[in-house]
Formats: sequence, structure tokens, C-alpha cells
Amino acid sequence: MINSKIKLISLIGRPGSGKTTVGKFLTSDFGYPRFSAGDLFRKVANEDSEVGKIVRHIVENRLLTPPEVALPIIQNEVTRISKNAPIIIMDGYPRNLGQLEVAKRIESEIYFVDIEVSEIVCRKRIESASDRGDRLDDKDKKVFNQGFLTYTNQTVPMIDLVESKNPNHFFRINGEDTPKKIAEKINLGITSL
Repeated sequence: MINSKIKLISLIGRPGSGKTTVGKFLTSDFGYPRFSAGDLFRKVANEDSEVGKIVRHIVENRLLTPPEVALPIIQNEVTRISKNAPIIIMDGYPRNLGQLEVAKRIESEIYFVDIEVSEIVCRKRIESASDRGDRLDDKDKKVFNQGFLTYTNQTVPMIDLVESKNPNHFFRINGEDTPKKIAEKINLGITSL
């Protein structure tokens, strides 16, 4: 059972918006525990199991994990972390309406931080990281472009719904600042919750 007073801070944004980098600063500079949905799913994808095979296909094709697969994975991680922390940073989850419904089943309050960065800047960031060898999953242009299509077609409608239905739990932040400054601004928001 998850503590119902737990606050989940969901970092959302386009691929390359800096969710992971900002999340790491929130952990290193302010002590918030964090998990990346992508990291969790990649870990499961490496398992020799039926779920592992399903998740492997999803990860390799940059698709979004269906709710019935995602819920136990996310819930187990939140349960593990929440034993010692009232606030948890979620990097990249939920990303669509189905995942939002799953996230609502986790006993917690969920706040969303939309890290806004133009698609042009995100594409340049990813290309630069890929050239350095930091983002090997984005070497394939088809997979690279799929991430942006998924964001536009699935994440944007979720963002619009959350912002309209629960504006007190939704925040936009300029993601074109330095990741450290973005993390500082998010921390100010978290401390006021």
C-alpha cells in the first residue's frame, strides 16, 4: 500500500526537452528520489519473460507502454521509493491518456511539470547527444521521428486535459534555460505544495 500523502512530480515534455537531466539535478541538488519510466521499461525489456518480450518490442520501436503493462511496473517502483520519501520525481510518465488513467490508480497526488522546449531545439539536442554517443536509441531516424509523432499525437492531448481539468496540479516551465536553473525553479514550486 502506497502512502496516500505521497506527491508524484511528473516531468513531461518533448523528446530532448531535458526531463532526465533536470530530474537528475532535482535528485543531486535537492535530494528528491527519482525514477525514469524509460529506464524501468528498458530494465524489464532485458528480462527473459513474457512481459520482457512485450516491453522490448515497445522500447525498440519507441512506442508507449500500454496501461495494463505499465501499472505493475510503475506501482512497484513507487511503492519501493515511497517508504522513505513523501515526494518522488517521475521522469517521463504518464505520456498519454491511457497511462494517465493508470497513474490515477496509484494512491498519491500527481503534479505535472511540462518542460517546454521547441521541437527544433529538442531535435538539435538529441542529434548532438546522439553524435556524442549519449543517445544511441536515436540513431535510427524512423525511431527518432516516432518519438516526436507520439508526443504530438498522444502526449499533447493528455497535457491539454490535465491542464484544463486540474490546473492547480499543472505547471509549465521554460525548458530552454540551463537544466540546473530549471531544477531550481521546479524545486521552488515543489516546496510550495
